[in-house]
Amino acid sequence: MMTEPAVRYAVVLPSNGAGHGEAQVVVVCRLGVAGPNGGWLYADAQALFRVEILGDTARRIGPDGRAVDGMLWHAVPLPDRSRW
Repeated sequence: MMTEPAVRYAVVLPSNGAGHGEAQVVVVCRLGVAGPNGGWLYADAQALFRVEILGDTARRIGPDGRAVDGMLWHAVPLPDRSRW
């Protein structure tokens, strides 16, 4: 039996530059549609940052609906708190 995917995830983006700054965390919410690789699509509150999450990996999805090469980040499931 498959478990229902998390409604919200925290996506951890590394710092800009040489990795000496603080990481940024973006909270995304499931959109209810599948991405190009079969995972669920998620977006931030403004729907500007969209990712497809498979397991614990988030892949950036461009405006054209395709995965952006090389854009992979760690995703951590969050408790469901009625979306945002």
